[in-house]
Amino acid sequence: MEETPTLFAAFGAGFCSLVSPGAVALLPGFAGFLRGRGVGHVLVFLLGYSLVFVALGATASAPGQFLLEHLPLAEGAAGVFLLAVGLRGMGLRGLKGRESTDPVAEPGGAGGLLVALLAGGALTLGWTPLAGIVLSRILAISTAVETIGAGVTLLAAYALGRALSMLGLGLAQLAARRMSQRSRSHERRLDMIAGALVAITGLLIVTGTMPILAALLSQYLPLF
Repeated sequence: MEETPTLFAAFGAGFCSLVSPGAVALLPGFAGFLRGRGVGHVLVFLLGYSLVFVALGATASAPGQFLLEHLPLAEGAAGVFLLAVGLRGMGLRGLKGRESTDPVAEPGGAGGLLVALLAGGALTLGWTPLAGIVLSRILAISTAVETIGAGVTLLAAYALGRALSMLGLGLAQLAARRMSQRSRSHERRLDMIAGALVAITGLLIVTGTMPILAALLSQYLPLF
């Protein structure tokens, strides 16, 4: 009889999953999105990332069933959204980019928070379920109607662990940017690179090649 993972095991596996193939394939898009944003937007981004992750895992739930039934459409929409966000960050003609040269300036207002929430959810839709032992067991539990509550709780613990590890990475990136002094032209080049990373991530999701990239990475990285 298989043993049910504990909350601590689920949290630990989620925390370590930052170096798993599915997560590593998404990190360039995550790092690119952080460009020009601060802690508040990072937290909202990770909230969207985690909510969609839990919904995708809990396929026996109503939100999970809805996402599963419309997954190709949701993935396509997510990819297009990230592509647009990336192109906007690059300042593509017709898509107004950020004008501030402050390396940690946040796009203002509720609109910026909404973009962060949607971007987090969109990035999760590019996640590929190359699951390790712990996550495989959690997903098996969450698909059983009689144990959906336990499965969702474990998925939430896993998502929290992953979110905290990504938060640590994001805070380190923000701190490094605060400590550095760059010229206006150099900042613009970095904006272009960051926008390109997000746009490329969106393109990989739209074209369905993200799972292929993650599968290639699985030959060299652990599964959690």
